[in-house]
Amino acid sequence: MWGVLLDIFDGQYKIRLDNEPVSLKYVQYGDTLTVNKTEVEDFLVYEGQEILLGDYMNWFIEENH
Repeated sequence: MWGVLLDIFDGQYKIRLDNEPVSLKYVQYGDTLTVNKTEVEDFLVYEGQEILLGDYMNWFIEENH
């Protein structure tokens, strides 16, 4: 799932879903969720076209291949 970051607080991310989840039927595109940061595999935070935070998987792949 992809989400738009709305807020960060106490180890939690508040996001708005930015795609239609494939296997989860209780959430849908546009829903607002609170997700524990330990449940997030990777993320990107943009300002305009610039990546400010995240994209760790791409960084890892580039550094190790």
